Amino acid sequence: MKFEDAGKAIDREVAKLGKYLDKKVKPATKAETAKLLRRASRQLLRMARSLEKTAN
Repeated sequence: MKFEDAGKAIDREVAKLGKYLDKKVKPATKAETAKLLRRASRQLLRMARSLEKTAN
């Protein structure tokens, strides 16, 4: 799988997750999921920075 294809697949899955959260999940669970996604986002940012450092 190409990197670009992986990114597109992630985008599709994130869109599915958003639709699911809007339709099926209770407000308290949405708040907890938002916290989890923010934490994952910070971790992904750190991983991206690490990759950039090793690419140069």
